Amino acid sequence: MAETTTKQDRAALRRVVDQALRGIRANARMPHPVRPQAEARWVMSSDGVIDAPTHLSEA
Repeated sequence: MAETTTKQDRAALRRVVDQALRGIRANARMPHPVRPQAEARWVMSSDGVIDAPTHLSEA
């Protein structure tokens, strides 16, 4: 019983560490030089969408 619990704990810890490392790597990655990440030009509010593009081609 103790061995089973220990194996489960190790597996759970390994999953958490893997997810954390993936997040750290994703944040450390530089944005693509040709396609820089732009900030969103519109925001969602309780009144609706503010400054939303009128056509999909503008998005």
